Amino acid sequence: MTTTALPDSALFAATAPWPGEDDGDEGRQRRGLVIAATTPYLKIPGGWLTPSQANPEVLYRLARDEDGAFCECPDYAQRATACKHVFGLEHTLKRDQLTEAVKGRIGGHGAANGHSAVAVMDKPEPAPAPEKLVIHKRPDTNPAPLPAKASDRAKYDAAQENETLHFIRLLRDLVSIVPPLEHERGRPPDDIQMVLYGLVHKVYSLMSGRRAHGGLKLASAVMGLEPIPRPTLTSYMRNPLVTPILEHLIEMSAVPVSPLETSFSIDSSGFASVIKDAEWAQYKWGNEETKKSFTGTVWTKGHIMGGNRTNIVTAAYVTHSLTDSGDAPQLKKLLAITNRHFNIQRVQGDKAYSSAKNLVAIVRLGATPEIPFKDDAVYRDPTTKKARLWNELLWQFRENPDEFYKGYHARSNVEADFSAIKRLLEEITRSKHPTARINEVLCKILAYNLTRVIHAMYEHGIEPVYGE
Repeated sequence: MTTTALPDSALFAATAPWPGEDDGDEGRQRRGLVIAATTPYLKIPGGWLTPSQANPEVLYRLARDEDGAFCECPDYAQRATACKHVFGLEHTLKRDQLTEAVKGRIGGHGAANGHSAVAVMDKPEPAPAPEKLVIHKRPDTNPAPLPAKASDRAKYDAAQENETLHFIRLLRDLVSIVPPLEHERGRPPDDIQMVLYGLVHKVYSLMSGRRAHGGLKLASAVMGLEPIPRPTLTSYMRNPLVTPILEHLIEMSAVPVSPLETSFSIDSSGFASVIKDAEWAQYKWGNEETKKSFTGTVWTKGHIMGGNRTNIVTAAYVTHSLTDSGDAPQLKKLLAITNRHFNIQRVQGDKAYSSAKNLVAIVRLGATPEIPFKDDAVYRDPTTKKARLWNELLWQFRENPDEFYKGYHARSNVEADFSAIKRLLEEITRSKHPTARINEVLCKILAYNLTRVIHAMYEHGIEPVYGE
């Protein structure tokens, strides 16, 4: 390489070993683009000057000859090949050449006649609208929905007055579908059916474990069953093996109303557990700052999908806190569980569930997704079916917002579900153990489902049967 002479200056850095991590030419090119966009290259006799990115007071000299460009920075001195400053210089020179070329075309042709070479650009023709998305309805896999019946006050009152009697029977029939625990040796396991019955009945009673135990004894005597000792129920409430069983019972409890539901909504909400800990002490006896920062609660987050006609919960999933799970990833799971027993035709959700994966999952079932797009949603490169579906639904959402929101407002039903659960069965959990809080929320949802089935018995004339 022929070296081009450069001026000396006290500001110029001396060559030193490069201390940074080597990210390859690709990384240097990326950083060179940043330098070209944000950092000046000062033209001097025989080369250019550019400041160091780490210390702007240090200047590096660059030069070019027939073999290419070279720099006096530590990276170039160590590797003897193009550094980020060289890549930035090349980008800058190419940009300047293109700028001069455009200036020449604008000011050169026609300039001699006193006319501008810049023509007025015609407005482009509007892009053709994409073809309307056709969603193929899947064949009915459930019996035809029963005709709607007017829910008069007398039927509502009868359902409320007889709820407790029906609840005891339906809960006993529902837990009977759970098989007994396997036992090989040692002490025989507890009757899991009675354990589940006791857990849900305790939550339904809105009492503490000790006070609820008396009501549990009474209900067991009415059904001719042996009561479960209270300490046993407490240990099972914090047992993680109970969680999937309760999720399955929630799923099965909704099956009797499957002929009535074709439209479903999804949402999430938090359940608080007031725990007096060290933070509580700071709030109680601390200063104003500690009082303002006090939260005083440990939150458990519930995700549910529910029917819009009977407000039944078709699937549920509960997490330890408000931050350990997003909303969008739960849709496919809850949708798959609901699809086992229901004919899904429409699915509503808020913007948190707006993702290409969720839209594809809904459309594959032959259903219509009614999920609004976020304000910053953009059209995607239509090289995959997922992207084409996203673009078609986004276009329909923006072109026909009034038509979209006619169906979307059915989503308020799932918010009503959470409101009813918290009003009827409390919005806080009495348990303190993390797993116990999850199981308690699932027990609330299961108890609420049985109340919805009881109302459907009086309003729609269904006859729920579990355990067969």
